[in-house]
Amino acid sequence: MKNQFLLLSLLMFCLASVGNAQVTKIKDAGPDAKRINFTVLGDGYTAGEMTDFAADATNITNAFFNEPPFTNYTNFFNVHRINVVSAESGADHPSTDRGTDHPELAVNTAFDASFHWAGSAHRLLYCSSFKVSQQVAANYPASDQELVVVNTPFYGGGGGGLSVFSTAADANDLALHETGHSFMRLADEYDSGNNSERANITSQANTGNVKWKDWIGTNGVGEFARNSLTFKPVNGECMMEFLNRGFCSVCQEQTIESIYQKVSPLETTTPATANVDYNNADLDFSITSVKPIPNTLSYEWELDGNQIATGIENVTITSTQITRSTHTLLVRVSDNTTISKKNTNYVFTYEWTINNTSLPLEWVAFTARANGKINRLDWTIAEPDGSSHFLVERSTIGTEWTTIDRVAFTGAETYDYNDEFPAPGNNLYRIRAVDFDGTLTLSPIREVRNVSRNYFKVYPSVTSGPVNCEVFTEGNRTSVVSVVAADGRVVMENTLATDGGWTRHQVDLSALAPGIYTVRVVAGKEVHTQQVIRQ
Repeated sequence: MKNQFLLLSLLMFCLASVGNAQVTKIKDAGPDAKRINFTVLGDGYTAGEMTDFAADATNITNAFFNEPPFTNYTNFFNVHRINVVSAESGADHPSTDRGTDHPELAVNTAFDASFHWAGSAHRLLYCSSFKVSQQVAANYPASDQELVVVNTPFYGGGGGGLSVFSTAADANDLALHETGHSFMRLADEYDSGNNSERANITSQANTGNVKWKDWIGTNGVGEFARNSLTFKPVNGECMMEFLNRGFCSVCQEQTIESIYQKVSPLETTTPATANVDYNNADLDFSITSVKPIPNTLSYEWELDGNQIATGIENVTITSTQITRSTHTLLVRVSDNTTISKKNTNYVFTYEWTINNTSLPLEWVAFTARANGKINRLDWTIAEPDGSSHFLVERSTIGTEWTTIDRVAFTGAETYDYNDEFPAPGNNLYRIRAVDFDGTLTLSPIREVRNVSRNYFKVYPSVTSGPVNCEVFTEGNRTSVVSVVAADGRVVMENTLATDGGWTRHQVDLSALAPGIYTVRVVAGKEVHTQQVIRQ
């Protein structure tokens, strides 16, 4: 606890010593919370040189967003300038290895910028990360990447955490190159002595397995020796090897990867909350998106997994689409840019749950069962106020449904229905409750398996006299049994009264001439026929 107290006290002292600095938004593409925020700070600018710093920061910003792919994704970035005053101009140069072109110099600056940073090469110009982080924490803590421009005309820069660069003639390209290290995590494509694996550097010698294999043969991309241990994607044609070049395809792709690791193109969603109540009125849903230039975003909308719209940023869900207690609405935004071949990484979604608070009823129970040769459906409901009627629907495959009947709403809580002629095989059933305002509420699905349509039996099929007929009927019913000759004449006919279920009747053909006859039974809505042979 004592050590923690001392550390907190030290941090508070450091922050108190920083003071407030003027922060100016010099590129405004949208809300900071929805953008990548670059912050430009200056070192070695005195109070009288703040105008120079402002001009340098603007020039660097303009250069950035005139360079692909930053040009294409300019809408994803804001840039802020923090005015930090140094006591003296310039940067430290601790040796004279450059001769009279760059004399030894020690100056008092805000961030202690120096060439030969940490005893390295002359051109490695860097500054105190701690002092920069203090200023950022005190004045603009939302910063995603800090760019430090050092007020010295001598060539130098450094990257990896901060992006640090001088105001030399190549300042703009220096800024891009060093930000390639810091923001995109790219390596130098010249032999810098650092052989760490990066998006644009590999030790993999097999071209078929190299990390940029999808780019091989496109835009000059191949596998080129960087040194005896590592390889690079292009030979001398990338900003990460020579200034005054653009970024190669592999480095541009890594830029897109870096952008989408920090920000989503989905900017706003309306409604803003993920749970939305439906109250008998159409519901409007919309998004706004941060668009590349040109716009390579695609838009897809799905309701409960079914696509309902594409290519638009808004949809309306109507009452006819609200058929159950909850629905899921999903919008999917994808970037199909050709700058990258990793487009599967650039898919962003948002989901709303639609709660139907105006359901006309609640399904308490619903059953379906075989009952003899019919299928019987029973259902119980609660809170039926406002209901009009029920539609009984049947399917054999679960995706195509047929309305087989309508059942009137009586105000009761329990209902039943007999499907007298189910389809052969398996039968799926659901009930669609219809409210007076058109609101629909679906029941769960129930199944009756292995339905047989054999309502009628005739045997034997070859006889010298009697033939047995068996007929299945539901309830009290009259059936007519006829025998029809080959020429269409009705040669025998009997009327049967049944009490429901199976009824057996015998027809004697012994008085008829030998030949082929048709036994026909009419039972309710069904007509059954079968041929028999009289010997």
